Amino acid sequence: MVSSGKSAWIIPHAVLLLGLGLVLVLFPVYVAFVASSLPLQDILDAPMTLVPGPDLLANYRDALALGTAGTNGQRRGDDAEQPRHGARHRHR
Repeated sequence: MVSSGKSAWIIPHAVLLLGLGLVLVLFPVYVAFVASSLPLQDILDAPMTLVPGPDLLANYRDALALGTAGTNGQRRGDDAEQPRHGARHRHR
């Protein structure tokens, strides 16, 4: 049975608004999950991919083992790059 009253549009619109709200809340969570599975250089490249990467377990292992030590976004070792032209730097 199809109703043709004014209240017939409320339920479909409520479902659509609820779905939109879920997308707006869950999309940033998904992006954070994808970023946690990528190497640092892939995260810094624009635009970042929305496909999970191969480093999920290694990144989680390092996060649990090292904590926040060495998470300033700079590379360690011989492969460190010079800052890009126009990049902002803090001077202490």
